[in-house]
Amino acid sequence: FGDEPNDGNFVCDGLFWPDRSPHPAVFEAKQVYAPVIAIDASIADHRLLLANRYDFLDLSHVSVRWAVEVDGAVEQHGTLAPVTTAPGECETVTVPFTEPVLRPGQEAVLTLHFIDRRDVPLLGPAHDLGVSQVPIVTAPSGGPAPDPPGLQATLTGDAVRSASGSVQIDRTGGQLRRWTAGGEELVTAGPEPRVWRAPTDNDGIRLWLDHRDDPRLTAHRSTLTRWVDLGLDTARADLIDVQIAVRDGIVVIESEQLITTTEQGAAVRSRRTVRIDGHGTAHVHEVFDVDDALADLPRLGGLWTLPERLERLTWFGRGPHESYADRVASTPLGRYSSTVEAQYVPYVMPQEHGNLTDVRWLALQDTDGSGLLLSAAPTLQAKASHYADETLWQARHTTDVVRDDAIYLSVDVAQRGLGGASCGPDTLERYRMPAGRHELSYRLIPLAAGDDPGIVHRR
Repeated sequence: FGDEPNDGNFVCDGLFWPDRSPHPAVFEAKQVYAPVIAIDASIADHRLLLANRYDFLDLSHVSVRWAVEVDGAVEQHGTLAPVTTAPGECETVTVPFTEPVLRPGQEAVLTLHFIDRRDVPLLGPAHDLGVSQVPIVTAPSGGPAPDPPGLQATLTGDAVRSASGSVQIDRTGGQLRRWTAGGEELVTAGPEPRVWRAPTDNDGIRLWLDHRDDPRLTAHRSTLTRWVDLGLDTARADLIDVQIAVRDGIVVIESEQLITTTEQGAAVRSRRTVRIDGHGTAHVHEVFDVDDALADLPRLGGLWTLPERLERLTWFGRGPHESYADRVASTPLGRYSSTVEAQYVPYVMPQEHGNLTDVRWLALQDTDGSGLLLSAAPTLQAKASHYADETLWQARHTTDVVRDDAIYLSVDVAQRGLGGASCGPDTLERYRMPAGRHELSYRLIPLAAGDDPGIVHRR
């Protein structure tokens, strides 16, 4: 830990933040080391297998609280009969829930919390030992609602008009700009294809990179060193072609871009189709082809820039804190509410933060509830931040970082996992981005005041 003066706050390069709340990694370690977990033995028969991972204690001191959650909302809950599973043993238990009745597209999961009933020193009474979650059922989607008769998008010059508002098409980059709905701006620009993220300490120690010509540091090559050698931090997207047409009342924008790096001949090719329908929904489908030389990218996806006022953040995915492909144990599936500002994690060395995995939908709203919904097909990774990757990459301390008067919405196929290479092994192969073809599909939907994002998503 390193204490530094900062307006009277406690600043820590370790396990706690200035408000003394734990770092997300603390929750991850807690869950990985959880002394009791549930295994799906036969959920169809409401049976689960409880595994006691204590070496010397049985589970007589543990209460098992369960809840059936539908799209993140608790519909049933209770406490299991006492269990006395012996150390190192397993026990089959029956959870007395009723099969939930789902609407098209809804998901139901069974969540179990294991509570230590003892009053343990330092932990206190009713300490949460960990959580397990088991999928129950997902209802088939009902499919998209048909457009009402006569509801069509129109194209006048580069302006698309629909029932909810208008969008300006930028032909020089194949992007959307000045997207308005209900008289308010929703998007200022996007999507811009991206392969770079602000690196983490596990990607590579940045101060070593700053002195990479020092012969004493030649042994300290890292994933970050390779990325910079490839030129991923300065990669640029060049438009090859853009075609705009109106088909059956839908405006279709087809573009092709080439993301080039300093590595001779290495590129990522993006082919994107954006369809704007009569409702004002933008349907985005993007295909990326990654050259072999660029395997193991930091991330792969697109970036939207939104106005600062869409500060309220709600999502259905993993939470409540940031998660990555190899750091999801402590982030059960649920519906979570926060703010964009709260997603910033004040690492002393500014770096990537706030990623969300297994996202079904994510909403960014104004104080009145109007805003924009990101609706995935079926899931993706996403994040919302006031801090640009370029700003974080150039900064060397938290005090160097300046908050932007904008929101950066990242919509990704995936990000590279975190691994532990700053003081241990690198990210496992299965959590890295391979070369080859990758696809990303989602919708952006204007939200009116009073709309429930989950209901709009299921439509």
